[in-house]
Amino acid sequence: MDQRRAQDDRLLAVAATADSVKNAPRSASMDVDISNLAQKIAQCKVGWNATKDTIIIITKARDNKLVRYTRQLTEWLILTPRYGKKHPFTVYVDAHLQDSKLFNYRQCVKEHPIMEEKLKFWTPKLCFQNPRLFHLIITMGGDGTVLFTSRMFQNELPPIIPFHLGSLGFLTPFPFETYKQKLDELFNQTSFRSTTRMRLSCTVYRHRKNPACREKSAEEKEQELEKDVTEGEETVNQDTKTCTSKSPEKRWELRETAWVRKQLKKNEIEKTRDLPDMPVSCYNTTPYQTFHVLNELVVDRGPNPSMSMLELFGDERHLTTVQADGLCIATATGSTAYSLSANGSLTHPDIRCTLVTPLCPHTLNFRPMLLPESMTVRIAVPFTSRTTAYCSFDGRNRVELKQGDHIKITPSKYPLTTICTEDTTNDWFAALQECLQWNVRQRQGTYMIFESPERKQKQGSQHGQAEQAGGPNEQEEQQSKFACIRRSSSKRINSSNAIVGEEITEDEEEEDGRIELVPWKETEMNEMQTEAETQQ
Repeated sequence: MDQRRAQDDRLLAVAATADSVKNAPRSASMDVDISNLAQKIAQCKVGWNATKDTIIIITKARDNKLVRYTRQLTEWLILTPRYGKKHPFTVYVDAHLQDSKLFNYRQCVKEHPIMEEKLKFWTPKLCFQNPRLFHLIITMGGDGTVLFTSRMFQNELPPIIPFHLGSLGFLTPFPFETYKQKLDELFNQTSFRSTTRMRLSCTVYRHRKNPACREKSAEEKEQELEKDVTEGEETVNQDTKTCTSKSPEKRWELRETAWVRKQLKKNEIEKTRDLPDMPVSCYNTTPYQTFHVLNELVVDRGPNPSMSMLELFGDERHLTTVQADGLCIATATGSTAYSLSANGSLTHPDIRCTLVTPLCPHTLNFRPMLLPESMTVRIAVPFTSRTTAYCSFDGRNRVELKQGDHIKITPSKYPLTTICTEDTTNDWFAALQECLQWNVRQRQGTYMIFESPERKQKQGSQHGQAEQAGGPNEQEEQQSKFACIRRSSSKRINSSNAIVGEEITEDEEEEDGRIELVPWKETEMNEMQTEAETQQ
């Protein structure tokens, strides 16, 4: 009781402080302090503690060359002495590599017996159950490998240092050829800038009817509606005070049911659309599943030939009725993915906002929007929709939404942290210029200048020498492009031509062309996640 009373006192003190700050007069000094605070958050650095000793390596699947690189990185991490220890780290690799011929775990243990103790294997179930077991994530692949990591760690997750061994590299700024240098700098107490990337918490709610409501009269249904809405709102508003009789899941369900009933009641009164012959009090919602997405949530028409009809809400306001192929709700990190293809805006990763981008809307004036992170977004499939809709979360876990179902989107309390090479801004603009060739064009020439014959002859001889050398003049090439563009050949390295240590020849590949590292199937991951949640 004393602990509970002290906790209530702290909550009241925090609430009083928040009210005083909110109601205080705004001044120029407050603006300066807020801007400085935002700048300090953006410049947050990640350091390494010598007590951290567990690292997980997540390797891109379906690429046999990366299997060798994974073994090379694993041996270097375990066998390199640090912090007064001969074998400082315990390394986890994909469980599919345990029987891989290219990885050759048995030979590795035979050559270095310590590997049997220090080298372990992870499964998605282990990541679901024990996300705090790992202190650092090393990804070897492209952006898809980082998204897969976000899918496995749906709650807390350690910082990620992503090495570029894929195709595009918006999220992977580190070339793999520099892994020894960069990891040495990290482990030797060198602080790295990091990017805290916002994720979206997307909860699917299923519509269900109350079977007992058909036996009641219209007046009883109306009274039940008002009672349920009032009780639902009171339950949610008092969940931190005296309401302890209902579980958090039940309060969650009552709150969402009360909100949807309120919206349906407004529509029924205003006659804005035809509702089915069903009392509003029969409507109930049940939370189905929650996903934390890094890039985007996409609600589309799926295999249906006709366009989707969706209702878009922001907090308590009905924003619009969407008649389009679908909607893309993205984060700032996902602004360079599906949202960009749908003509969405490029958004800096430090901007905490929600991007709402229509997919092929039937009206020309439905433009993309940026909404504040504090706004709760809901997408509902109305009862009058001709077809169902389908939603996917970072391109995975496709779910069908039937009439009456809806999705609630809020900022996730579990962000994803990636380590930067320089800082967030430099890495982001470098990725735009290298991956998208952002604003790359031939520089506009000057007006014609009449020159002397001697200078013309000199320039002509220089041009001829450059052609004989087999390429254009280096100075002319530099002037034809923006000086700020970093060449991809010096910063990036592709998995097809990466050379780290020993080069892998075609003779060393499997003769039958068998893939050594197969990807984890969605059915396997869903089953492991269900088992992990059940055991917890």
